[in-house]
Amino acid sequence: MKEETENCEQQDTLICDYNEELLKLCQDKSEEFFFFGYEHIQAKDIFMCAKSITHKNERLHEMVGAILSLRINQFMNYETMNAYKGIME
Repeated sequence: MKEETENCEQQDTLICDYNEELLKLCQDKSEEFFFFGYEHIQAKDIFMCAKSITHKNERLHEMVGAILSLRINQFMNYETMNAYKGIME
């Protein structure tokens, strides 16, 4: 998440202004996934997945929509593709 805050100068100010709230929203989503049995999912992973869904578009409403509508199968597809590409953290 450190690199996310470093790139704030390059991002739309709305996203940077609301990073803390977006991370709280991602934390809520990770807790939702926890109830489905996925204990390993962290807020930063959901944030990165939502950014990839919005194609790094910096519109706040699109980012919020991507986080709220994220389903577990979309997240697992994202993780699988990153594993194939070798982007795992």
